[in-house]
Amino acid sequence: PDLPTLGALGSTGAISGLANFMPRTVRRMVKEPASASLTDAKRVDQLLNALRSYSLFPALKGIMATVSGDPAWLRVRPPLVALSNAQLSEIQAVWHSLSIEPQNA
Repeated sequence: PDLPTLGALGSTGAISGLANFMPRTVRRMVKEPASASLTDAKRVDQLLNALRSYSLFPALKGIMATVSGDPAWLRVRPPLVALSNAQLSEIQAVWHSLSIEPQNA
């Protein structure tokens, strides 16, 4: 949510888990904050709000597994706990409900 503000202040990049599956959105929000749309910010906020009830890294890895089709992304190292099948299904439903196309995100 802070990316457009930081971009407007002169930031040249960001370390962001979201950039793994929304690289164009993150780039727009940092490099072109004036042209980053409200839609971009709204989708990022919706996604982050939906993920708040999960452990962040397993949730982000769940999205990467969904986007890439590679279940290897679901593995985590202790002390983290992998998502259950039910949690993964919930995260996938949220991702699909936001209509985020990885090739355009």
